[in-house]
Amino acid sequence: MKEKKNESWTSATIYNRILVLCEENGWSISKLAELSGITASTLYTYRYRNSMPKIETLVVICDAFDITLSKFFMVDDQSANDLFDTICCLSKSSRELLQEVAKRMKE
Repeated sequence: MKEKKNESWTSATIYNRILVLCEENGWSISKLAELSGITASTLYTYRYRNSMPKIETLVVICDAFDITLSKFFMVDDQSANDLFDTICCLSKSSRELLQEVAKRMKE
């Protein structure tokens, strides 16, 4: 599944993203439910009842996968993921400097 960062996320695309993450970790929905403390039936409602999860629920799901919420919605592009990880490791002043450079490059 190649999601774009600015794509309009629906309950189905969120559920599909959860399935991809489960597959990457070798988990079933039941295993995710066990690790996150969210019932499997709640997870299934995102697909079968078109129910949107609350942000707090997504955070708990991300915690179970040991990823950030932003990584959950990140583009499925390894170079973009690598860049994001590198930027996250920078100091605050370095990130601000990089942001300024990026703004000037757009001009």
